[in-house]
Amino acid sequence: MAQGLLSGFVRGQLSASEVFDAELMGRFIAISSAWKADHGLTWHNMRFYYNPITGHLEPIGFDAGIPYRRTRHSSPLHDFITAKVIDGDEEIRRIYKETLEEILDEWKLSTPSWIMAEEKKQLRILHSEYPFLQGIKFDQFVEQVEFLLEAFDRRPDSDVEFVKAFMVQGEEGNHVEIVNPLYFPIVVNALKATRISTREEFNLRVQPGESLPRHVNGYREGSSLHKVNIQLPPSFRPKEFKVMVGIQNKGNGKVRWIQSIPYYPMKTANPIPQGEVGSLVKRFSFVLHDPIKNEISIKPGIWRVGDWLVIPRGMQFRIPGGTELRFEPSFGIISRSPIAIDGNEENPVVLTGLAGSGSKGWQGVFIQRAHGPSVWSHAFIRNTHGIHLGGWSLTGGINIYESVIKINNSYFIGNKAEDSLNIVRSNFELNNVVFKNVVSDAFDADFSAGEVRGGVYENIGYGGGGDAIDVSGSNVAIRGTQLKNISDKGISVGEKSEVMVEQVMVVNAGIGAASKDGSQLTISDSSIVDSGIAGLMAYIKKKEYGPGEITATGVKIQGSSPATICQTGNRIQMDGKEVDSVEIDVDGLYSRSINTVGIQ
Repeated sequence: MAQGLLSGFVRGQLSASEVFDAELMGRFIAISSAWKADHGLTWHNMRFYYNPITGHLEPIGFDAGIPYRRTRHSSPLHDFITAKVIDGDEEIRRIYKETLEEILDEWKLSTPSWIMAEEKKQLRILHSEYPFLQGIKFDQFVEQVEFLLEAFDRRPDSDVEFVKAFMVQGEEGNHVEIVNPLYFPIVVNALKATRISTREEFNLRVQPGESLPRHVNGYREGSSLHKVNIQLPPSFRPKEFKVMVGIQNKGNGKVRWIQSIPYYPMKTANPIPQGEVGSLVKRFSFVLHDPIKNEISIKPGIWRVGDWLVIPRGMQFRIPGGTELRFEPSFGIISRSPIAIDGNEENPVVLTGLAGSGSKGWQGVFIQRAHGPSVWSHAFIRNTHGIHLGGWSLTGGINIYESVIKINNSYFIGNKAEDSLNIVRSNFELNNVVFKNVVSDAFDADFSAGEVRGGVYENIGYGGGGDAIDVSGSNVAIRGTQLKNISDKGISVGEKSEVMVEQVMVVNAGIGAASKDGSQLTISDSSIVDSGIAGLMAYIKKKEYGPGEITATGVKIQGSSPATICQTGNRIQMDGKEVDSVEIDVDGLYSRSINTVGIQ
């Protein structure tokens, strides 16, 4: 997906904001340019993270040297690719300019004072070894930003250097794609392949009907890059070979060989549908639109859903009590607005797959950056298997991203996704929520904050491993919850999380509660019964985070041998007393446990 989106951008099929996170990309280029860290903006130095939730690429700062001597002013608009990102997209262009203006204001008001104070402190240390080391010429950065703003409306001369070849594997067969970003035409003379296993080299035959040499025109300003595709025979297996392409400048006899890069077919659209109210009402007879309330709602009743319900931004989506939505296996709900589920004890709301669809179930729900809180009451969520749409996928049956959600008196039953409920970078409340008979993890909170009050988690991870409550990089309170028959961990606390647990019962889990990787677990007035590995465990799985800690008060551990395991360097305190630590092989423990209780 990431490669396909990037390919679509480079070839002019997708705008920059369809491919990149507009705000992050605009600010990244502006900040890098303001600090003259343009080495990191060179295309081969750029690194991207594909955010699997938003479906966009995010820039990763890499190899960006900041000069301490005065250097010439430079602009990202002088580079072909970054100029295309900025000039070709109004939203990124706006964010780029606003960021430069913000930086300039800060430099003129407050930035130099604290930076120079920090520099003075560091230079005192460095001068003990490098007495002639000079400080950074900070005034050059004010001049640089002023230069960038002055150059903003001037169109740069493009300067590109490299021809690229891609070994594209697609449904319609394999082909080599050669892209020419140069201003002059090139000629593709030959293809050769090297067998990876034996290093045997030979000329590569092309599909009958193809011919070499092939001419590729040069780039012209305002047009898309020129390319040619050379189809390979169906019998060719790209994974077994390295493919080289012989090219030469037109009129120049010197042939240069470039290695093709394994790639995927170009995307012409982002796979996540955007949604439009008129289309939604037209396609679904049971969907109502109230323009006065700015609300989309479902008529009460039992409805078969044979397409995606896509709710656009700026709306309110409401599902009234007494409604049952039965989704075909390939569909679910994608909403950029809050979802209200207004069930009650007599008239709940049911979201499920079609009766008789067996293990297929349905895809689930994705709420992304909703402008207000989603409140769910008396909802039954059944048989989700996770979202998979055109190469884009989410691990959760219900996925909440950068939103607020409150779920009351609801049930998640028979879900087959990696996480029945996955909440990412969001605030949440779960009140009396039941998770039962789920294949993998029940509830997974990543980089979020919230509370779990009451509720029951039962028969979790029966498909080969799963945690009842899995917390990563989050701050969570858990009170009065029952966890029964958990194949892995009742409560898993990791990646610098802080979790407070009160009056919780864990029965028959692999590990009752675990704290790992820089996390702190405080547990009180709780009971842990019949844990297969240990009642409480503190250890390190990811060394970059450091040790885990557990502080337990009034915790009864029965039928678990041993009651606690504390890896050397970690810490468990039981009723004010330190637990002795031991050397353990965490990797070995995990591999052994997979065959017994499925610990992950």
